[in-house]
Amino acid sequence: MARKYRAKQAAVVALALLLALFVSACNLTSAPEEQVDLTGAPTNTVAPTRTLQGTGGAPTTLPIFRTTTPGASIPTRIGQLPPTSIVVRPPVVFPPAVPTSTSLPVSIVILSPIPGNIVAGNVQVIGAAIHPQFLQYQVEYGPDPNPGNLWYQASGVVRTPVLNGLLGIWGTNGLDDGRYQLRLRVFLRDGSDLSTIVNNIRVQNRQPTPVPSATPNIPRPIAAFTQDRTSGAAPLVVRFFNQSSGNINSYLWDFGDGGRTSEQNPSHTFRTPGIFNVTLIVAGPGGSSNVTRQINVSSPTSPVAAFTQDKTSGVRPLVVQFTDSSTGNITSWRWNFGDGTTSDQRSPSHTFNDIGTYNVILTVTGPGGASSVVRQITVQNPATPPPQAGFTTNPTEGNLPLTVQFAASEESSGEIETY
Repeated sequence: MARKYRAKQAAVVALALLLALFVSACNLTSAPEEQVDLTGAPTNTVAPTRTLQGTGGAPTTLPIFRTTTPGASIPTRIGQLPPTSIVVRPPVVFPPAVPTSTSLPVSIVILSPIPGNIVAGNVQVIGAAIHPQFLQYQVEYGPDPNPGNLWYQASGVVRTPVLNGLLGIWGTNGLDDGRYQLRLRVFLRDGSDLSTIVNNIRVQNRQPTPVPSATPNIPRPIAAFTQDRTSGAAPLVVRFFNQSSGNINSYLWDFGDGGRTSEQNPSHTFRTPGIFNVTLIVAGPGGSSNVTRQINVSSPTSPVAAFTQDKTSGVRPLVVQFTDSSTGNITSWRWNFGDGTTSDQRSPSHTFNDIGTYNVILTVTGPGGASSVVRQITVQNPATPPPQAGFTTNPTEGNLPLTVQFAASEESSGEIETY
């Protein structure tokens, strides 16, 4: 009996050893735990947003748009798995604008949103930014009203002109609810910039959207003007005539040479040569708009001095009438008669009292410079008539030898030098 018990106990121990060897073999040959790669392509899809119109009607849903944000995606960790890889995208580089000989229109305008719109989320800014001297543009926003002239970027700098298309995306999620302004600012190659502003845009991200009022939408004014000339020599006087339409409260003219005015139909003098961009900005309850035209001012031509006179010689006193016949843009005349006297009249008269030859010089001056011309005047003594002789005798008769006394009489006249 004892022998059977020991045999059973030995069999159990042997079975346990075999089982342990089997489990150990399974652990050594099993495949390592598979690593799960959670790295995925970063998404750039922005959820559609709604732009609520400030006039009557149901809210309008904007189409879905996609935007790529340069930078790195945020690494994540799930349980004990390794973090996802960081995807770094290069910054967007815009090619420089290449000037062409093709004449481009001038259009700097925001078409949407318009004054009175209620917006939320990501807002599409539609409009045009195109100019012959275009360099780049950016869309900016600020408070409304904006007495401190504070502006913040609503979109990045764009170096490609846009004509009636998408200017940029204005993200309003981080803004306080309230009224704002949008500004489109276009930078030109000559260092100047042009801009247009749309005001009374309500951002409504957190508060319930109010029922739009029945207030009719006020259209934006349209800026337009004409001028009496587009080119000429400096100084060039140009008259401008306002042709704008719509509800307009104010006018602002920028003549491109540092001069500005708020007159409705101004006149301006361009004093230096160059090409000047004249911009008219009109503003009203519906917003603002602008239009730009060019004035080409050339260098002034030098004047050419010339004159005539009614006589070139004569006896003293000699009165001579001089007549100016100079050409060109002239602002002043200066006469030097050669006898110590001068005149600033255009066509003077002068009396020469002494005999001699005089060099009469006329100098004319204008924006293009100065010019001189000289002519001679000869003054002579008047012709002297011969003297008249007269005398008396005493006696007039007698016998030889006769002594006679001769004496000059009053009948002698004229300039007598000797007897």
